[in-house]
Amino acid sequence: MRPSRRVHGAVLVVLAAVGLAVYGRVFTLKPFGEDNFYILQWVDRAPAAALLRLNPAIYPEWRPLAYVTIWLQYRLDGLTRIQDYYAVNLALWVTAAWLVYRVALHVAPSAWAAAAGGMFVLTDARALQTQTLIVDRQTPMACIFGLLAVWLFLRTRDRRLAGGAGWLLAGLLLASALSKEYGLAFAGGLAIYAALERRLDVVAAAVAGALAYVTLRLCIVHGGFGVYCEDMGFFFDRRTVCYDGIDAHGLGQMAYNAAASAVGTLVPGLFTDWGQIAPTRRVLPLSLAWLAVIAIGFRGGSRPVRLAAWIAAGVAALGFMSYAGRNQVVAVCALGLAVAAGLAAAADRLSGSPRWVRAAGAAAIVAALALQAGRTRTLTIEEVDQLAHQDPCAELVEHPEAASFARRVQALYAPAAAPCARH
Repeated sequence: MRPSRRVHGAVLVVLAAVGLAVYGRVFTLKPFGEDNFYILQWVDRAPAAALLRLNPAIYPEWRPLAYVTIWLQYRLDGLTRIQDYYAVNLALWVTAAWLVYRVALHVAPSAWAAAAGGMFVLTDARALQTQTLIVDRQTPMACIFGLLAVWLFLRTRDRRLAGGAGWLLAGLLLASALSKEYGLAFAGGLAIYAALERRLDVVAAAVAGALAYVTLRLCIVHGGFGVYCEDMGFFFDRRTVCYDGIDAHGLGQMAYNAAASAVGTLVPGLFTDWGQIAPTRRVLPLSLAWLAVIAIGFRGGSRPVRLAAWIAAGVAALGFMSYAGRNQVVAVCALGLAVAAGLAAAADRLSGSPRWVRAAGAAAIVAALALQAGRTRTLTIEEVDQLAHQDPCAELVEHPEAASFARRVQALYAPAAAPCARH
């Protein structure tokens, strides 16, 4: 029996409450820190004509849909209602987790397992910066549009897309990629899975969405190609790598980044934020436990759960430029489906076991989710406290064109600090 609307609403309320408990500290943030300062000063100065081109100097980013939402919100809230930006980010992430629950109902015939999959996604520590960085609402937006596309496909998987459904599917996949380029993993994953299922109508829609993104990027920002330099992990070392053309050094780093992204997506805590191998003992046990659940989901779940594997693989492939935990969040949204399928399959295997065994299994799941939520809450508090001590004037080193903006930020949020004119 399918869950009722009341159950769907209750799950949404619980996810919102947990999200507020885990990430609520972000509402004390001020517009400090380079990323927050950058996006706010950019939308403060940017005319509407700049919303498609954005800043071509920031390579390889081109995420116009997410930037448009911040630009519009800045016209409403300006600098005086900073908490509203974080409220939108949290609402987007809760929505993404709830959509994982709704999609998971098509791969795991269990409301509680689907809800656990959504909770797994909501409380994953890699989503931390989707809440502390205003600009990183781009990742939840990519998940939302991508999950809506998957939901549309799974709701119609027994029949061909009719009417405008194909165009809608392509549009959702395009919107996911325009939010963040890692959203292309949804298009790639759907195309491969649909091809294996001989659903050429879905393949055509997915390819159309991806090609539309590539075409728009080429026409508007000429591909966004340019020199790109960043600190990157390479096995046990950390080094500065610049991509400028094709050479053996760059290709080797790209191959490592993609491989590390694939492994790190499944086993968070094995790599640092730069992709350097440095296992975190406090994180690995829980990561391996979830990996076991995911493995059960892929092996014992229904066929559509394999779609999650193709999406996660697409995220890993798109991670060739650099390794970053927050870039894995799209894959986490997909893996939530495998978690739900794995929990449902495990519960089915234990259905004939004594009651105390089933109770112990349920308690272990609740404990794992609580442990994950507690750790992410602690990390949120630590990062918020760190950002709270940032000096808005210090950002002028990176953004000297925003001197007047920095002085406005200082006047509102750090009036006792030294005048920005001294920097």
